[in-house]
Amino acid sequence: MKIKHQISRLQITCPEQFDVEKILLQSHKHRILFRAFEEHMLNCSRCFRIVRKIHKFYEILDKEMQKEASPEVVAFAEAVYADKEKTINN
Repeated sequence: MKIKHQISRLQITCPEQFDVEKILLQSHKHRILFRAFEEHMLNCSRCFRIVRKIHKFYEILDKEMQKEASPEVVAFAEAVYADKEKTINN
């Protein structure tokens, strides 16, 4: 991702999709970069679509995480954990 400084404003070019997600997830660490991206996104349909897709993904993920785990999934996780414990203890 290329970043260039101007007098009082940070301007960015279109970041890769992975970088967009990093900017969003780490907005509290890099507030200036986030604000510059936010401004860029309002004028860039490509980045706006990426943000919308990322938001939808996390919305779906959150809904799935709220659901009760099926007994099969719990049994599988317990089996994996038990195998890992055996490996560590041997």
